[in-house]
Amino acid sequence: MLLFLAALFTATTLGACWSLLVRTDVETDLAPILTPRTVAAVWGDRELLGRGLLFALPALLILLCHELGHVLACRHHRLDASPPYFLPAPIGLGTFGAFIRIRTPMRDRRQLLDVGVWGPIAGFLALLPVLACGVWWSTPRPLAEAMRFGVPVLLYRPGESLLLAGLTRWAHGPMPDGWVLNPHPLLLAGWLGLFATMLNLLPLAQLDGGHILYALVGRGHRRAALPVWIALAALGFAWPGWWLWCAMVLVLGLRHPRLSDETVLLDRRHRGLAAAAGVIFVAGFMPVPIRVLELSPIRGAAPISARRLDVEDESHRAVVEQGDLHPGAELAALDAQAALPQPRREFLDQRSRELGLRRLGERRPPPVRERRAEGELGDDQDGAGDRGQV
Repeated sequence: MLLFLAALFTATTLGACWSLLVRTDVETDLAPILTPRTVAAVWGDRELLGRGLLFALPALLILLCHELGHVLACRHHRLDASPPYFLPAPIGLGTFGAFIRIRTPMRDRRQLLDVGVWGPIAGFLALLPVLACGVWWSTPRPLAEAMRFGVPVLLYRPGESLLLAGLTRWAHGPMPDGWVLNPHPLLLAGWLGLFATMLNLLPLAQLDGGHILYALVGRGHRRAALPVWIALAALGFAWPGWWLWCAMVLVLGLRHPRLSDETVLLDRRHRGLAAAAGVIFVAGFMPVPIRVLELSPIRGAAPISARRLDVEDESHRAVVEQGDLHPGAELAALDAQAALPQPRREFLDQRSRELGLRRLGERRPPPVRERRAEGELGDDQDGAGDRGQV
């Protein structure tokens, strides 16, 4: 209970910081590190504290459901298992997850698969409604909005997965280029649960995925472990956090310990559970679990005015209409993510001329020829009226 309360405190405090770092419409100097200043800022602001609780409570509930799935499977097979232990963290998301300790060795493949598979399934069933509500309550916004502060911005983004992409399309339709979701705290909680589930389902060592793979192929697990570890290490070039996880797996050991009775084969129900775990892993796998976007305003451009109009759109609930903008800021809004094929100066000069011509055309009075035509038409009508009266 003390570990749970400590994890609740750290996850609430740092979760509130993360709820600001992932948004395009907020500028903050709070770092996801547990310091007295961070604690005072979060727990002294009712709105910020509410954001932290909206993240921490469902996130810890998902982790609890995951571990309770393991505990119930152990009790079903009469295995001695400890209650869940939560791990608070003073950095990052405020928690390193949770774990249980199984004191009784598992005898056969069916026991091994039940213990390994019911944790991820229980956690996934708990995170799915949280993630869906979080996506629904998130708002699409343009990336250029983060440039209105006129200073370089580091924008943190949750990693993409098939499940998250599908829920986003279901809730908001196709996202235009240069637009992202401003995540609701529930989305961050569901993303954390999905991240923990994905890590546990990696078919390595004594992770849940390692248990499931050994239950399926037995000693063939040894031949598959090394290629999976190498592939994971290669992903470290896209996200360095994978290298830390590879080091932890090496500490645990790549090989899975043998069972006392490996003659018991899996039945259809157990193979179906293994297939369900595979679907969850594929749907939730994130090659880059978290991205950091470095957004820099164009040199010499004034910051975008904070005065904006929110209008309703068919496919998005909030669309930003930009009014009085500096030309440089307009260029930033139009090309927030586009790679410039020309040198930046030439490109900006060309776009500035285009914008200037467009504005000149909008402000130019009607041509004289059109005026004369209207005048002639008016004279004819007046004349026709006079003739009619005569």
